[in-house]
Amino acid sequence: MESNIYSSELAEMREQIQLLKSKLDNEKIINDRMLRKAMNKSVNKIRNAGRISITFGIITIICCPTILYLIQLPLWFIVITAIMLMFSTLATWIIHSGIKSELLYDKDMIQVAQKVHTLKKQYNNWLYIAIPMILGYIAAFIYCILESELIPKEAHVPMIAGIAIGGIIGGIIGAIRHIRILQTTDELLEQINEITQ
Repeated sequence: MESNIYSSELAEMREQIQLLKSKLDNEKIINDRMLRKAMNKSVNKIRNAGRISITFGIITIICCPTILYLIQLPLWFIVITAIMLMFSTLATWIIHSGIKSELLYDKDMIQVAQKVHTLKKQYNNWLYIAIPMILGYIAAFIYCILESELIPKEAHVPMIAGIAIGGIIGGIIGAIRHIRILQTTDELLEQINEITQ
């Protein structure tokens, strides 16, 4: 009789443990879904930043060489401008191509983390290419203005001032965008860390 009571209590305890375990598993699934939803927002921020940059790059590839041709800058400079813009736009597309929403529904979060780490590394490495390229381009632009026989000397200072102001504004916008992308990748990595722990 005592053994029946004991085995009955043991069975009841097992049921309660099983019920508790299933509740915890269910809570874990809900938390996992909520984290993935939050991660999706971060991924969309990164993807949208890439789309905006690529769209702006394509518009610039079309408009900029035309404007430079109209102000009668040398053909070699117009060609360099077009190549530089195409290279920058292509690089942006390549960097952002690894980040897709579908990644988040992949069960292997380690793979997702690796892709986010790669994007962050590429973003930082891009500065080593972009900054010297932009500085060289600005120097070539100023040289073309100063050497052009078609641009009057009184227009040199306003044009160079315009380049300087445009460069500063562009640099500030670029730095803000760069910092925001890095912050978003850090958020994403933290969220992945929460899931994988």
